[in-house]
Amino acid sequence: MALALVAIALRRSGRAADGHDGPAPVPGDDVAQNAPAADTSTAPRPVWAGLVVLVTYVGAGIVPGWPGIGLALALAAATAVLLTRWSRRPGWGQRQVLAAGSASVLVAAAFAYEVPTYSPSSPAADLVGDVAISVIVLLLVGGAWWRVSGPAVRDRRRAAGPAGRPASPPA
Repeated sequence: MALALVAIALRRSGRAADGHDGPAPVPGDDVAQNAPAADTSTAPRPVWAGLVVLVTYVGAGIVPGWPGIGLALALAAATAVLLTRWSRRPGWGQRQVLAAGSASVLVAAAFAYEVPTYSPSSPAADLVGDVAISVIVLLLVGGAWWRVSGPAVRDRRRAAGPAGRPASPPA
């Protein structure tokens, strides 16, 4: 449920080309002149998007029973609203989306060490399975992070080249 709300929050709604919702203001329109100023702050760093999702994921499992369900829904709604507001700011990019999306996967991999296995097995087999899941998750998230930042982005920009020229030599 929480991940579905976060996915909806990250999906951008239909906005005008200038980045604002609705029609452009008409000169001399009193309503447009009295409207509150738009938020001009920039998007937060990716670590903040990840921390918000991390707190939501961990906080959703703290309280058992029906109060816990209410807390989980409240945290998911607050996270969806916050990420939606942040995603509409200038500077929001793939790094923030990756941090928000991968935070819950990283926490789930970390919690795997505390959750018992589904079938009886030795402690050594449990540990090997948990370590394997952690390594796979870290490789996937690390590879995705490498793709959206650092040398991979610069290489793709360089390979694109100017318009009218091929992006890479023919194979």
